[in-house]
Amino acid sequence: MTDDEMKSHWHYLCKKSDLSKGEKKEFVLENGEIVLAVNVDGVIKVVSGICTHRRFHLVRGALTGNSITCTLHLSAFDLDSGRPLTPPAEAPLKVYKVEIRDDDVFVLV
Repeated sequence: MTDDEMKSHWHYLCKKSDLSKGEKKEFVLENGEIVLAVNVDGVIKVVSGICTHRRFHLVRGALTGNSITCTLHLSAFDLDSGRPLTPPAEAPLKVYKVEIRDDDVFVLV
């Protein structure tokens, strides 16, 4: 376990059943961070909900396979690594560790 993980804690996000396959929802964490939860073929992935290029809410973006595309300037991001796949974005999205307990989705904050 890393030092950051030891300082972190698990934050309840939502019910897994509230996110259908291909659906995405935006949440605000207790620390004020905006995150995007996405159901990719039954797997819940959580990344920063704001594009690193121009601070646009990614919940308005287009989900294609394992990537989210910001509809403002068309930067696409990989949902596993957070890295930008297309310009103009250069900085990656933060990727959160996810844990499913029964039907509850938790993220490591």
